[in-house]
Amino acid sequence: MFQEQHNEQNMRVELETKDEVQEMAKIKQKDTKLQASRRYNTKVQPRAFQPSDLVLRVQGEARKDPQAGKLGLNREGPFRAIASCSLSASAPDRASSIKW
Repeated sequence: MFQEQHNEQNMRVELETKDEVQEMAKIKQKDTKLQASRRYNTKVQPRAFQPSDLVLRVQGEARKDPQAGKLGLNREGPFRAIASCSLSASAPDRASSIKW
């Protein structure tokens, strides 16, 4: 049976614990993302490029030739790297240091 006073007490308890539940959810979400990134990064091989190394650039959908169809090239190049850099999954922003 519905009791208004009991209902109000339960609502107050839920409002008081709302912040704690949100904090726990954030912690679990960060932990899950960290585990996924660690699992992914173990499979990635870091690469270092020196000046004058030949490199290939991944060809995005916008750059692909629509006439080539499914069997078209997936990479462009070869290009020469002008500056030395190392690329890994933990530092994808360094890709901008390779001059095409």
